[in-house]
Amino acid sequence: MLFLTYMKLTTRLIFAISALILPNLCHADPIYYLITGQANANTTIDAGHEMQWSAPSLTPGCFVANCSTYPITQFDSTFDWLLGGGSFMLKAGNSPTDDIMLRLWEGNVGGTLASPTGTLLRSAVVLSSSVSGSYTATDFVFPTAVTIQTGHHYILTLTSGTGEPGNEQYFVKGIDVLAMQDSLSGTGQVLTDPTAPAPEPATWTMMAAGGVLVLVSRLKRSRREA
Repeated sequence: MLFLTYMKLTTRLIFAISALILPNLCHADPIYYLITGQANANTTIDAGHEMQWSAPSLTPGCFVANCSTYPITQFDSTFDWLLGGGSFMLKAGNSPTDDIMLRLWEGNVGGTLASPTGTLLRSAVVLSSSVSGSYTATDFVFPTAVTIQTGHHYILTLTSGTGEPGNEQYFVKGIDVLAMQDSLSGTGQVLTDPTAPAPEPATWTMMAAGGVLVLVSRLKRSRREA
C-alpha cells in the first residue's frame, strides 16, 4: 500500500515538474513592431521627405532635404529584444511613382536616397499598388526579425523615391502615437525592460530534483516507521 502511494505521488510530481519546465524550455522570445495610431497630423513621404526613428544618443543625417526624426528610447537598448518591422497608418495619392520602404540601420546614416550610407540590417518594401487611397494600417515586415542588442544604437527610416506632387506622395498619420508592441494589430503587449526575468530552465530542473529527493526521503522514513 505504501509503495502504491509512493508511485502515485511520484507520478503527480513528475507531471507538476513537466508543467513548470516545458513552457520555459519551449518559450520563444516575442517579436516587437513599431506601431503608430490614428492622429490628426500627417507626415509626407516622397523623394524630398522622409521619416526616421532614431536612438536618442545618435544625431543621424538624412537622405533627402526634409526629414522628420522621432526619438525611440528602445533603440539605445539596455537589453536584447527582437524587432520585426512596423505598422503605420498610411495612404497614397492617386498615382505614386515608387514603392515605399522601411529600413533598419545600426549607427548613423547619411548619403542620399539614391545612394545611402550606413550599416543596413534589414529592409521591408511595400508596393505602391498595395497602399490604400485612404488611411489604413499598413504592415512593413522584415524577412527575419533583428536582434536589437544591448549597448548598440539603431535608426529606422521610412522612404520612397515617389514624386512630390500630392497625387504621387504617401502620407502617414499617428506620429504622436508610438508604441513598440509584440503584435501588428496595435493591441499587443508593449515592450518593457524585463526587471524580473523568469528562472532559467536549469534552475527549474534543480528545483524539481530537490523536490524529488525530499519526497523520496519522506517516503523512506514513513516505511521505516510503519
